[in-house]
Amino acid sequence: MLVPLKSPRRGKQRLRQAGVPNVTALVTTLARNVILACHPRVVYVACGDPDAERVARDVGAVPMRAHGIDLSSDVGEAYRHLSATTERITVIPADLALPDGLGQWSNPEGIAIVPDRHGTGTNLLSLPSGLDFVFRFGPDSAQRHIEEAQRLGVPITVVSPSPWAWDVDEPGDIPDSMQKAGS
Repeated sequence: MLVPLKSPRRGKQRLRQAGVPNVTALVTTLARNVILACHPRVVYVACGDPDAERVARDVGAVPMRAHGIDLSSDVGEAYRHLSATTERITVIPADLALPDGLGQWSNPEGIAIVPDRHGTGTNLLSLPSGLDFVFRFGPDSAQRHIEEAQRLGVPITVVSPSPWAWDVDEPGDIPDSMQKAGS
């Protein structure tokens, strides 16, 4: 499993701009919860920041140095590297609110995507290794990843509804149980 993670001190700019307190602690808590929910599988964390590497190591994940250009390029770089040793790679953003059960994820054939609860973002992307897949995270990434699978002629399964459809991007997305993360 591959979890891309930005610097906890710089991630979630929309939350910071909205004045949400303790965003660094919240980012760290979300990332730890996602990584731990992926166990017992091996979890790789694509990160270009010492704080993100520390978060990964603290919860038993393997940090992979990324260039930190953007999420898509970091994931693409890690995907290409892992393709040499892994048959299938599942990409999970570090900001899922309810990550329980990720380690028991059963991969369908081809490419699988779990869109966010709005149906536009990508909250889980599972694909065979070695594809010439172009990752396109950001606005409307779910549709762009579906189109990429179609371009490659690989069958795609869209998994919805899913408990993993809830990610934290805006202040209203923060679960009540995490409102005081790190306070």
